[in-house]
Amino acid sequence: MMLRESLQDVLADEDPAALRWWVTRARRARLQPFARLADSVMEHWEGIVVFMETRLTNGVIEAINGLLQLAKRMARGFRSFRNFRLMALLKAGRLELNLPTLSPT
Repeated sequence: MMLRESLQDVLADEDPAALRWWVTRARRARLQPFARLADSVMEHWEGIVVFMETRLTNGVIEAINGLLQLAKRMARGFRSFRNFRLMALLKAGRLELNLPTLSPT
């Protein structure tokens, strides 16, 4: 229980030195789930530290990827990459096109 609560405190403080201290404690505790978590933290150390310093995630990139996948589904049947690229730019840019209505002749 102490390891879990101390990890919450370390993450709230966003201090890499305290996180390294927690990893050492978790590895010494001889509790397999915490040892695996400590190993995972060390595998992803650089990314975790960068997140603590900048609070940036890849969420924006994932959102743009979702928009591109939507454009790809909508572009099915287009005959060229150029048309797909135009659809992707329209979806990602969220442009509103105010086209004139055509009256029947």
